[in-house]
Amino acid sequence: AMALRLASGVQANLGDCAAREMLQHAARNVPELRSGGALLACSNKDDGLRLRRIGFDETGTSGVLAFTCVRSSMEMCSASHVALHVGRIEDCTSFFSLLGYAPTSTFMSNGARCAWLASQWSNLALELIEVPQLERRTSARPNATEVSPVLGLTHMCLDVTPLCTELTSLLDLLQARSLERFGRKIHVLTAPHQQMMGSLVAEVTLVRAPDGVRLELMRRAARLKHTMELDWAG
Repeated sequence: AMALRLASGVQANLGDCAAREMLQHAARNVPELRSGGALLACSNKDDGLRLRRIGFDETGTSGVLAFTCVRSSMEMCSASHVALHVGRIEDCTSFFSLLGYAPTSTFMSNGARCAWLASQWSNLALELIEVPQLERRTSARPNATEVSPVLGLTHMCLDVTPLCTELTSLLDLLQARSLERFGRKIHVLTAPHQQMMGSLVAEVTLVRAPDGVRLELMRRAARLKHTMELDWAG
């Protein structure tokens, strides 16, 4: 397991800011964590509040917290991001807040409202582009030279390995958050299950985000040491 387990969040006589900076350094530079493994802490009544103050959050597993403030939300992400055409930016912003995403900037592009969302646990940013209702109603079917609506984005994937120790517990946690905030559960398209991706053993689940976006949540469980044969070759 790619995780650095902390026995206690309060043993070291450090201020919250210093403790957070040391944890950020560990999460970025410890080889086992550099690829996104969870930085975990065992929580009890005495240090649970302190751990949350310095950047830990629930994993869905009782007594186990994960460090989710690997980076500042205002720190520029890498160029990698997912751009989504959405019907209403506020709906998508609320939905992705379940996973710790928040707007870092809002802007206009070609007359459309846009928002850039980032989180403190992932390098993947989200760009939301609101398509006006009138344009959605009157858009003509694409001709042969345009991109077919059947092609393009089939789903987006978020690697949630830093957030949990098992995907089922995280999904239960997200469902509880959704019920508390919005009064309804997330629509699960595919229940959590194990999937092979080459030599990677992953847990995956597929849920529906606003505007019909298919969102895959993936947790990396293990990586096989031996070389896998190709499933197909061109």
